[in-house]
Amino acid sequence: MKTDGGGWTVIQKRQDGQVYFANRTWNDYANGFGELTTSFWLGLDKIHALSNSGIPVTLRIELRGDLCEDQNGCSKQPNGYWWGEWDFS
Repeated sequence: MKTDGGGWTVIQKRQDGQVYFANRTWNDYANGFGELTTSFWLGLDKIHALSNSGIPVTLRIELRGDLCEDQNGCSKQPNGYWWGEWDFS
């Protein structure tokens, strides 16, 4: 993953389908679950701590593997990756 000069924190990674994300409890989503080396959700409590520091943060979303082949590849980037960036305050 290119970092574009940032020190990014990954809050969710769904890599291999081994970690089930549906039908989780509130505590699971609050505390986080999965394996950091494969698929995981960081946890709402950790995300809140990172984003509630009073320092402006940027949310970067990368979606990979969805080329929308039925639409002749509707992804924004020529390599098949989606890209979006928003600044929140």
